[in-house]
Amino acid sequence: MSIEISNIAPLASLFEESIEQVCTRELSAIKYLLQRVDRRVVLVGAGTLGRRARSLLVKLGAKLMSFTDNNSQAWGTEIENLPVLSPTEAASRYGNSALFLVTIWNDRHRFRETYDQLTGLGCSTVSSYLPLFWRFPNDFLQLILLNELPHKL
Repeated sequence: MSIEISNIAPLASLFEESIEQVCTRELSAIKYLLQRVDRRVVLVGAGTLGRRARSLLVKLGAKLMSFTDNNSQAWGTEIENLPVLSPTEAASRYGNSALFLVTIWNDRHRFRETYDQLTGLGCSTVSSYLPLFWRFPNDFLQLILLNELPHKL
């Protein structure tokens, strides 16, 4: 596998940031993502992490549209007054207008697979839960192990 030089430059610039700049990015990353989509969010994964993310996004003033999940038994149900849609339905409704925040945490999940699934369905803004974790690390402590804030790395 070869790495293009154009892919290295953005990574190199991250290593040039000061700790203060990294801390600022940690606090602002989720706000930046929300601004790109007029604060509209679809939560990808209707489990414990998705529910926790929902409550934190409410604190940030996000407009929560729905949950989406690959579990077909959840489709057509509601969780905390949000509908649970199939990925195809969620992408059809919100693919170009919402942040699809992947809130799946288990040892079998690979973010890249979910990212590929959602972008393949036409979703234009897909992120892992990490920017939300960076903003509210203490609220995730009991749920997520093996994550660390960027400024500590």
